[in-house]
Amino acid sequence: MNDATFPEAERMLKKLEVEIARPAAFWTGDDGRIRVTDLGDVVLYAWNSVEYLETKDVFLQQLYGPIAVPRDGSGAFVLGTALKPEEFIAEWRKSRGA
Repeated sequence: MNDATFPEAERMLKKLEVEIARPAAFWTGDDGRIRVTDLGDVVLYAWNSVEYLETKDVFLQQLYGPIAVPRDGSGAFVLGTALKPEEFIAEWRKSRGA
């Protein structure tokens, strides 16, 4: 992954591993590439627990949204799951006056 936001996403993933007390990893597609959604001013990185990604056992799934990394360097945050990611980002943009 060569996007400038990736190191911040990796830092957030390490924090999440501590929070969930288990290994976590970025979600990859069949091609082995990390699932990323570039929304211009923010990049979303899909992730979950390693156990879930390996087994697809829903009882091992972490119920968090993707890691969001703003391109302005303001720091990564994790989206919830109640709304679509684009809806969360629209609310985030409003909160910042964008």
